[in-house]
Amino acid sequence: MVTKGKHIGMSDGTHRITIPNHKRLNPYTLKAIIKHFGLTDDQFKELL
Repeated sequence: MVTKGKHIGMSDGTHRITIPNHKRLNPYTLKAIIKHFGLTDDQFKELL
């Protein structure tokens, strides 16, 4: 995990993504992150 400014960079070795580091994440941004990793909404909720 790398933090630079107001963003966090994360990697699992295969996928890399940059996430805004804000108190509230825009729902559309969250949906794009979930889709980027090939998860459904239900799969994501199970991981929480």
